[in-house]
Amino acid sequence: MTAPTRPSTHTGKLLVALISRLHLYIGLFVGPFILIAALSGIAYLLSPPLEEWLYHDTLYGVNQGEPQPLAEQIAAAQRYLDSATLPSAVRPAPEPGSTTRLMYSEPSLGPSEHRAVFVDPISLEVTGDTTVYGTSGILPLRTAIDHFHRQLLMGNVGRLYSELAASWLWVAALGGVLLWIRQRRSLKALVSPHSTRRRHATLGLIISLGLLFFSATGLTWSQWAGAILRNFVMPGAGARQVPQRR
Repeated sequence: MTAPTRPSTHTGKLLVALISRLHLYIGLFVGPFILIAALSGIAYLLSPPLEEWLYHDTLYGVNQGEPQPLAEQIAAAQRYLDSATLPSAVRPAPEPGSTTRLMYSEPSLGPSEHRAVFVDPISLEVTGDTTVYGTSGILPLRTAIDHFHRQLLMGNVGRLYSELAASWLWVAALGGVLLWIRQRRSLKALVSPHSTRRRHATLGLIISLGLLFFSATGLTWSQWAGAILRNFVMPGAGARQVPQRR
């Protein structure tokens, strides 16, 4: 006669099976997001030197001479726009040879967007006219990469998918760690060190802390989940506007 299976053993097997299925399905769900987020994050880090090259004629002007007063630079932008409207924000030239960024609010632009007119502070020549984002006046290239990183260029649908993926990422990471711990204790898990399964487990264990950090920080900057987290930590903070920039 065989001994009856103990309830604790049966429950443990069901729990392991549940964790294994969640780890698999969540991995399939968040995998595309992780790939896109990683590639777009790298592109975002590389965007400043790319912008220096792409917008060089806009960002730089004459580097020899005496800079004109800021009022004269604003007047040059007003003549260019054929309007007496004052800019909503001004970023003076940060160094000799660079241009001043004058930002104007227009009803046709989206949230946090401004029309930026770039003026050479020495020659008072307008070197550029483009749409920028945020109070710092981020240029179109970095803005496009950032929107792709946060929304996958799909608006709220892409942002919702990103939040769901970040919300479940920590479950997949911790589930993988628990499965690795169980397999280490089992003789059946002693497979070849060169097997795909062993490599997956080893790599997953190494990057698990990074995935947890990625999930936590991503959620704090998210629109819906971030508001809940901020309201939990600081009651009433969830109603504040979600930061648009890092």
